[in-house]
Amino acid sequence: MNTRYCTRFYSAYDVKGITEFLDRMAAKGWILKSKSGIGYKFEKTDIPYFRYDITFFADASKENDYLPYGADRYFEMADAAGWHFVTNDNKMMIFISENPDAPQLETEPTVKVDIIHNSYIHHYLFMDLILVFNTWTAFARMMDDHKSSLAIELGDLMLCTAGVIGIINILSYFIWFLKAKKAAREGWFYRTKTPILEFYAMPVVFTVMVISLMFNLGWKASVFFIIVGIIAIKTAE
Repeated sequence: MNTRYCTRFYSAYDVKGITEFLDRMAAKGWILKSKSGIGYKFEKTDIPYFRYDITFFADASKENDYLPYGADRYFEMADAAGWHFVTNDNKMMIFISENPDAPQLETEPTVKVDIIHNSYIHHYLFMDLILVFNTWTAFARMMDDHKSSLAIELGDLMLCTAGVIGIINILSYFIWFLKAKKAAREGWFYRTKTPILEFYAMPVVFTVMVISLMFNLGWKASVFFIIVGIIAIKTAE
């Protein structure tokens, strides 16, 4: 099989985590073809060595066909330095190099932080707030149910868990943002890692939520809502 699909719950600002993951895949002989949120598509390659780097374009959109004016000139300079454009995920530009001595690509720190912040506010904050809102409604239902019965709906429990993760996501992001803004003013980019709870717990929570949805609505309705959700996320990106 020459194509492989992976999901990883890295934060949008975890540049280090994403590049390290891509480099690990490269060491196994897999080269990135496309990235969309948590989804990664790889293809098998015979290239003996390559590594990744990430930069950001403020005016980029989701599709490669809608890169901002002047991107070609940047790509030419990157090619001259040994870096070749692979794909973009919204404003995130992913490059590859077969040269171990190629200099690191680096957007000016204040620009990079502002682009990441703009991307988070417009594409990720809303989803985290939805998780927090669902937590409030699910917790209220759980309290009402507890008064009449000791039984607690699994779906409500998962919504509460997802909401806690949403709160952690928001707090973690803005803690990073404040530190990153300070570091950018000093001339360097503050790197951080995805919160452990987000990275490891989110896949489990979403899997259980989907299973709970299927038991409550049936598989046809579940598939319908999942497809609608994917379309909504793709449209937002």
